[in-house]
Amino acid sequence: MFFDNAVYKLSRWCKLFVKGQAMAIYHALSMEVVYLPKEIGEKITSLKEYIKRASIVRVIGEEVFDIMCKNRLLVLFEEDENRILFELREGLMNSITPMMMYLLLADG
Repeated sequence: MFFDNAVYKLSRWCKLFVKGQAMAIYHALSMEVVYLPKEIGEKITSLKEYIKRASIVRVIGEEVFDIMCKNRLLVLFEEDENRILFELREGLMNSITPMMMYLLLADG
């Protein structure tokens, strides 16, 4: 699934939060959160914007890399991240069906 020469980037939907010796990396669309020790989180944020998988794994380790990819915090450089937004929006629109609609009128 992963290739050493594939180029990755931190998702544009990621938000970083630091408290004490912990860092939370939050994906705003999927609402996935990964908690890391602050020193590993700082290594991730210090990486160049686009970097090869082998270099990322060397800095943060295979396990952290796999978790971040699974939660879409690290994405392939070519990936269209707007597609994630459209998929989410379409899924929400398809799952919501009006059961009953009514109009409230108030005499002001």
